[in-house]
Amino acid sequence: MFPVAIFLMRRFSIGLKITDTNLKITRTLAIENIPEKLCNIGDIKKHFDEAYPEFRIFDVQVVYDVTRLTQLALDLENVVDSKKFCEKYKARKNVELEMIPVGGARCCKCFCLPCVNKVSCVEYFTEEEVKLKEKIEKEGMEARKVPLGMAFVTFENINHARKFLRDHKNSILNFKRTAPESKLAMAPHKWRVWYAPLPNDIIWENLSHKRNWTLIKKIIANLFIFLVAFFLTTPQFVVHQLEPIINSLKNLTYNPTPKTVNVTSDPLDNFRELPAWLTDFLPTLMIWTFTALLPVVVAYADLLVGHWTRSGQNHAIMKKTFWYLLFMVIILPTFGFTSSKAYIDFLLKNNNLNWECIFLPDSGAFFVNYVITCAILGSGLELIRFPELFWYFIQICLSRSKADTPAIRKAITYEFRF
Repeated sequence: MFPVAIFLMRRFSIGLKITDTNLKITRTLAIENIPEKLCNIGDIKKHFDEAYPEFRIFDVQVVYDVTRLTQLALDLENVVDSKKFCEKYKARKNVELEMIPVGGARCCKCFCLPCVNKVSCVEYFTEEEVKLKEKIEKEGMEARKVPLGMAFVTFENINHARKFLRDHKNSILNFKRTAPESKLAMAPHKWRVWYAPLPNDIIWENLSHKRNWTLIKKIIANLFIFLVAFFLTTPQFVVHQLEPIINSLKNLTYNPTPKTVNVTSDPLDNFRELPAWLTDFLPTLMIWTFTALLPVVVAYADLLVGHWTRSGQNHAIMKKTFWYLLFMVIILPTFGFTSSKAYIDFLLKNNNLNWECIFLPDSGAFFVNYVITCAILGSGLELIRFPELFWYFIQICLSRSKADTPAIRKAITYEFRF
């Protein structure tokens, strides 16, 4: 069924008219490894005037470390939205919102009220707005003092951008080509040049992460994902580890003789036996739960890498999640590799695959039960948007008052639903 599904999706995607935005038509190039002392607009334009006098530069933008500045801007946006919410609430209900300026005070007022007094929400957010604007102005001045050695250069002609990219392209096929130099010690032979993506696609706070560290983090994240996917955890392996608990629960449900209810005895004795349908359904529920949760672990492990573009980040998450689910749910359990011991035994001891263990009737019934569970329970939870509801509940518990509602609504939105 899996190849048939791929064939049907392929046939469906052929009819879709999608316009692919090619980065090779852009006139803007990103240049890395510029000496930090010379990484300013004046020196960069001077270098181009001397090295490429026939090229006309339209714009030059130097990249700075805006990690803290981005977070402050987000906090300011949340404060402004909360302030507007309070003003609208007061105009609509003629009631001024008050709050205890402590995290979680919305649900746990009894712990904060003796120590912290209530304040007016409008006054509190007005003061926070002034403080954040001062911090942003100060942080902006500090960030301009330390460039990251990177700049975006926009040419007036696309052909000039292509020629400049070819001159600085690192490849073994053009080892004889040397980039033109200027009187400034720009070291253009060390530059890394690539077509710049759209500004909205760039994760600006991640540009401060050096490529060497990004490569190391990619190796660590992929190694972690590999260990989780192939050695430590498949859903059936987790279910097999829970077999003693499941058997104990089944023993509780087994009652060969009818039991009379004794009114005078402890009422809890009548509830110690669990229904059989619950213990039979538990393995399938566990495999579905881990199938839903472990891709989240894979995705968040890849988020810590610090990709420079959102499209690259989403593409990496999509690929790893797809292959992870394919191996974890279908391929490895089908061939009997449900634990690290089984996989290592197959590699080291005997390389003969036991074909009798593949597509067993019990395994087929288990996966049919799994598919039905995913179709009913999984689709139902997707329709009611259970992850968003759960995260919304957590954010409400951690908020300070109703004024944090706009920030909570932003916090529960997903940019890319993997």
